[in-house]
Amino acid sequence: MKKIEILAEILSSVQTLHLWTYDRNGNLLSTTSSFDEDLGLDMFDRHSIQIRETACHHAKPSIIASVFDTSWIVSSHRENDEPDMIYVLGPFYIDSFSENSLRDEVYSLNLSLNRKQKLFSLLKRLPVISFMKVIDYTIMMHYAINDEKITPSDLHVREVHIDVSGQDDEQTRFHGTYKEEQEMLRMVREGDLRFVDYLKELSSNINVGKLANDDSDSLRQMKNMILVATTLFSRAAIEGGLYPDTAMTLTDRYFQSVEAATSFQEVAGINMTMQMDFVNRVHKIKTSNGYSKAVRTTIEYIELHKEDDISLKDIARRLGYTEYYLSRKFRSEVGSTFKEYVRDVRLEHARFLLKNEAIPSREISDRLHFSSQSYFSECFKEKYHMTPNEYRLSDRN
Repeated sequence: MKKIEILAEILSSVQTLHLWTYDRNGNLLSTTSSFDEDLGLDMFDRHSIQIRETACHHAKPSIIASVFDTSWIVSSHRENDEPDMIYVLGPFYIDSFSENSLRDEVYSLNLSLNRKQKLFSLLKRLPVISFMKVIDYTIMMHYAINDEKITPSDLHVREVHIDVSGQDDEQTRFHGTYKEEQEMLRMVREGDLRFVDYLKELSSNINVGKLANDDSDSLRQMKNMILVATTLFSRAAIEGGLYPDTAMTLTDRYFQSVEAATSFQEVAGINMTMQMDFVNRVHKIKTSNGYSKAVRTTIEYIELHKEDDISLKDIARRLGYTEYYLSRKFRSEVGSTFKEYVRDVRLEHARFLLKNEAIPSREISDRLHFSSQSYFSECFKEKYHMTPNEYRLSDRN
């Protein structure tokens, strides 16, 4: 048994994924699915043409969005820079979808009622897989076929249009993201910390190429998507009470980070950090309405500069107060000293870095301006009852 077949069998134990094998001309040789047979549609003939074109144009694997907003992973074994055998995993959904919209699209087709019912039943049972997991599967698939290790930045993401109804494609396509997007922005405006759980229910949007002219530049497409998301989140946070200057400063920083990123994983990490950052900032504002403007501004400054060398003296000077006055006011309203609050904010940020970035705890200690790694570990253990390394290996989120 070939390694790709073993991989497909392993993946099928956790996801309902099917392997499709095509020859160099795009003729279907075998499949582990009865999908085409059950549907009785010719859409897979046209789909195979798109698959072959994708494999011919890209030596590295591709993730494509196709009929009924299904997604597929395409990878090929090549000889003389031409695809010799083409392998496809799918179909599955990356984007969340509305069953009502799916039903409307299927029932608009020129098929018998029995075939419409069968098609709808098959489609709504397809797995929904997160984009990052799809990337992992794609890398594994390419390795199984070619014994070549690649990175997420090597992948291609594109959308192909196949008309299965005889109608205009734009009239029959559906997207289930608008409602979810509006819910996410509402949670930002309200500083709703259930945002983390909500994200777990959603998957990334495969249609990342709307702002890019070159379908092959998938990393550029993903960056464009995150830049738009950052702008939307920033505006929602301002509506939720975040100071506009703070929101604009954060937006600029995230724009710079996204543009400097060199891989899918790095961009995805920045996106997650950005989303949680805006939600947490609005949450703190919503739960600190009793604070004076001076204290709220001080807290905002700490949050914005937690990786910088900050001092109460500098903040007091910016606000036009004496250090003594601001120190007493801060402790009176917050219940902790300025230094204690800064330490706690940095420890919370350290916890995030430990779980989401593959950097040594020593580097985290240095970035957050702890006097030594041992002092960082001591403070971390006192607050979270385990060392930084123990926390990184734990199942805590």
